[in-house]
Amino acid sequence: MSTIVKKRGNSLGVRIPKQIADALHISSGTEVDIEVRKQEIIIKNHHSGLDELLEQITPSNLHKENFSNDDKQGNEIW
Repeated sequence: MSTIVKKRGNSLGVRIPKQIADALHISSGTEVDIEVRKQEIIIKNHHSGLDELLEQITPSNLHKENFSNDDKQGNEIW
């Protein structure tokens, strides 16, 4: 899909076609992330989905759960 870059004040603007905006759940006022990668402009919905959050889990930031029967504080059933 092709579009035209237009001047918006001191910046440049690109209109996002409705089909793409709908697919990415972007509407007027939605915060997006913009980055340049290998001479390409990447625009992503700023809202992190579950898959993106799960991709950020590494062994170094994964906390360990310690459960034992001795840690009961109420009516838990182990």
